[in-house]
Amino acid sequence: MKPSFLFPVSLMLLGLCADLGAIELIEQPTKGRQYETLSFRFAENLHFENPFDLETNHVELLIQQPDFSACALSFFSDGLNMDSVEQWEARFAPNQAGLHHFTLRINGKVESRFELPVEANKGKKQGGLKVSEQLGVFRFESGEVFRGIGRNVCWADDYESYFKKMQAAGMNVTRIWMCPWHLSFEWRETGYRLA
Repeated sequence: MKPSFLFPVSLMLLGLCADLGAIELIEQPTKGRQYETLSFRFAENLHFENPFDLETNHVELLIQQPDFSACALSFFSDGLNMDSVEQWEARFAPNQAGLHHFTLRINGKVESRFELPVEANKGKKQGGLKVSEQLGVFRFESGEVFRGIGRNVCWADDYESYFKKMQAAGMNVTRIWMCPWHLSFEWRETGYRLA
């Protein structure tokens, strides 16, 4: 006689398979490196009234990291492709080496699952910046201390000339404004206003 636990396990596996939708990523890396950006992209008309409204549109990349911690990223709308199909993209820079598990989910429905190995980065990349426990100090994700020296270039007409001079002077940080009159993130009216 076969063990009775096989039946519930089989149903669970069938449920996992049935849960997957039909969306396939058209850009999906097969491996990554710690602290280096990975891009995930798919093309699908999701027909949201406002693709930038993250309160009603949940296009998510759920990530389980090697230490079993979890994080979630929102895909962002990247306009239409040449066939007038909506493009969606998410970017992720892993701060851990090891096997990562990914789930693409749209408004709660699982569309795709995959895994990706990430190798340790022994190069110069240190990851993103975060606030240190020490007051007034920033650290890279690797733990290395960051010292920022720079200037505010706000909404300059020619960033390249500023950046070249700043690099020559050893500067490594700047401030740029993304505002309605310069480098606006939204390319169409969204109806949102600052309070």
